Amino acid sequence: MSTPGLDVRRIAEIIVTTVHGERRRGTGCLVRDGLVLTADHVVRGARTVDVRFDADRPGERTHRAAVAWSHADTDAALLTVAEEKADGPLLLGGIGERDAVLRCTTLGFPRHKLRTDPTGAALAYRDSCHAQGSAAVLGNRREGTLDLRVPPPDRDPDPDRSPWEGMSGAPVFSGERLVGIVARHHRADGLGSLAVLRIDRWHERLGAAEQAALEALIDVRVGPGGDLRDVLPLDGGTLAQSAHVRQVRDIAPPRLVAREG
Repeated sequence: MSTPGLDVRRIAEIIVTTVHGERRRGTGCLVRDGLVLTADHVVRGARTVDVRFDADRPGERTHRAAVAWSHADTDAALLTVAEEKADGPLLLGGIGERDAVLRCTTLGFPRHKLRTDPTGAALAYRDSCHAQGSAAVLGNRREGTLDLRVPPPDRDPDPDRSPWEGMSGAPVFSGERLVGIVARHHRADGLGSLAVLRIDRWHERLGAAEQAALEALIDVRVGPGGDLRDVLPLDGGTLAQSAHVRQVRDIAPPRLVAREG
């Protein structure tokens, strides 16, 4: 049974130590039992990957993860965390190419949410950022991303580092369906813009074997004619036609008996 929408219990901090001893942060989401989706660039070159759920909450869990699948061109990766169980797999969605604005929500751990305990008793930490925004569907078509517009951080103190660092891999939902993950912050687009990798564009950059390996893990067909239901509402004419068909069906008898002609 599938699970709809954003569920905070599925969102995880991704904490990476690289082969060079550097530390890196990102965000991930439990898409089904034992499987966390994040961005490839978050875990690329990792020596260790830790996945932490519900940090500093009563149900906090931290697990050492392994990379089960990754792909640089799609910038997506799947991590195995055998100990984590989900209430069913997430619903995944595609986005039709038409003139529309999509309402979206995301949750992650960006750098601008860095907090310091004023007493000095605890180390600095990143709090969660729950951002709701919108994306004009036909933007960023060449890059294959959604241009998600969200409330910007109040400050940008370091021009050499994005205030959105650590948000990479954060899941983006439209309604009940996961449509992509946060991947980039293009400074030229402003502080309130996030580039979201669309799940329905992954197949364009995958070879047949790579796509088959991905689909075997997530048990969803991501290519054309696959399992990604369009999250955009029908256009007005189609909605009106559908409503008319339903109305006629409701008032018409199931069988026409003793009618001439």
